Amino acid sequence: MNMDVVACRTSPSRGSPSPEPVVGEKRNASQQPEDEDKTMYKKRLASALLGNDEGEKHKILKFTAKPAVPPPESFQSSLQARFSHNKISSIPTANARKLNRYVPSAPIKVLDAPELMNDYYLNLLSWGSNNILAVALGQCVYLWNAETGDIDELMTLEGDDYVSSVQWSDVTGSSHLAIGTSDSVVQLWDVAAMKQI
Repeated sequence: MNMDVVACRTSPSRGSPSPEPVVGEKRNASQQPEDEDKTMYKKRLASALLGNDEGEKHKILKFTAKPAVPPPESFQSSLQARFSHNKISSIPTANARKLNRYVPSAPIKVLDAPELMNDYYLNLLSWGSNNILAVALGQCVYLWNAETGDIDELMTLEGDDYVSSVQWSDVTGSSHLAIGTSDSVVQLWDVAAMKQI
């Protein structure tokens, strides 16, 4: 049985100006090069975009404990190497590839936060430019210094109120922290002096 021939056959209409191919006829020689061109185009496109050599398969993401192997030299074409640096200045352009860095698979530090509220709309963590992490746990705000490892309690709310957000000032080196509460009050704190402004 010939697999190139479809079982259903139809005849072209007699009034049509150009004869249409009959369904089920074998493809003629003029249609096969187009298919070959399409497959060649797809291979070249995949090679240019993904850096794949013909026949090779590369994974984009690797879930392993070791760092990813650098891409092969064939990954960068001669045009990428030629145009990866700006001729006017020695600053690399956005197309320049960065080296892979090692990311450990085990955590360096684990945050133990027993009263951290599980609510998407609360902002309960804020890392400041002074390398201090502010954490809101229920009615309290704690400060963790990443350099020394010290933990200090900054403030505690009274009653049924809870801390709904913490945010450091955007000024570099600033020790000011804004604290939002559940009763729509914003408090400003000077962390260096450990008192409310």
